[in-house]
Amino acid sequence: MKKVLLITGIVGVVGFLTWHFYNQYKLLKKTCINFAGYVIHALSIDRIAIEIKLLVRNKSDIAITLQKYDFKIYINGTYVSSLKSKPAPANMPEATRLALGYAPQTIERGAQSPLNLMVDIDPKNAVSTVFTSGLLLNYNQAVVKIEGEISVNVGGLALESYPVKLEKKLKDMMPDPTAKTATDDDCA
Repeated sequence: MKKVLLITGIVGVVGFLTWHFYNQYKLLKKTCINFAGYVIHALSIDRIAIEIKLLVRNKSDIAITLQKYDFKIYINGTYVSSLKSKPAPANMPEATRLALGYAPQTIERGAQSPLNLMVDIDPKNAVSTVFTSGLLLNYNQAVVKIEGEISVNVGGLALESYPVKLEKKLKDMMPDPTAKTATDDDCA
């Protein structure tokens, strides 16, 4: 009788742990990435520099590390830049590292973290004058599209890379200033 109870208890614990880890894996696959705003640093015929702010939210009960990212940036359907993660310089304070979008970046369980991408475009070399003049005349109507992938680690183990595809007008990118966190509706 004791043996049966012991085996039942062990099977129950193993079953619960299996169910729990599977649910956490499903939540890890739902890591949320969305636009959180932008800052225009330069907008002229000589230079276009836009800082695109993303928010990465970890929905699981396990801390994750954003290991790397690789994005292609399009504005109004025109390819303008590729952005890849880069390691932070030694001794850089964590707040500075996060603000500048360096990887790796740890996102605690149930938390969110900024990921800032600096898109710097030389209009003379990168795109046509029609694109540049259209962007300068009506930048709020410009549509920014980000395509690529992020790679996430959990406890030193690499998970699969996640595809990212975000698209939004600049004017719609600014978050609700009264909102403290992203909602499920905000997730890609």
